Amino acid sequence: MSTEMIVGAVQKQFEVTNAVLNASRSENGEIAERAAEVEDAIIVFLDRPSTMRRVVERVWETYRAGRIPNLLHVWHSISVLFKLALRQAPPLRERIDRARQPGFEVERADQFDRAVRELEEMRDQFRTTFPVATEEEVAADKDAIARGDYQDVDAAFATIAGVDGETWRKHVTADGQ
Repeated sequence: MSTEMIVGAVQKQFEVTNAVLNASRSENGEIAERAAEVEDAIIVFLDRPSTMRRVVERVWETYRAGRIPNLLHVWHSISVLFKLALRQAPPLRERIDRARQPGFEVERADQFDRAVRELEEMRDQFRTTFPVATEEEVAADKDAIARGDYQDVDAAFATIAGVDGETWRKHVTADGQ
């Protein structure tokens, strides 16, 4: 199965789970039923770190085999998966807090918190370690910079705004204060 197919399947799974979490069935239902639903949702969420670990491992294997033609696209796709997985945490956290209010214990709440931290750490590590360009692309960019083919970011924005670089920097500085 290709990396894109795996990413697509996991993305669909996360989107469906996200939709279910955001459509709480027992908002006004029995407290015990609400607590049971929260436990069920936590069980589903607890699989997210292992799912993402397998996806990231597969992407790294494919990268090492030289079979990823567009590194930036893959980096972005995996970043979207992490975002989808972590987007499930706030509504689930709210449901945990609501279930606890009447005094019910949510058994897996600590496991949920660990899973969120683990996903955040994996996301941060992937974003900072996965190359978004090949060595050849990096070398070509360095050559282009040395030739003066690239503009400084401030110069580029000044050109877009139709002002000189100094005016642009003053505008940005004044706007940031």
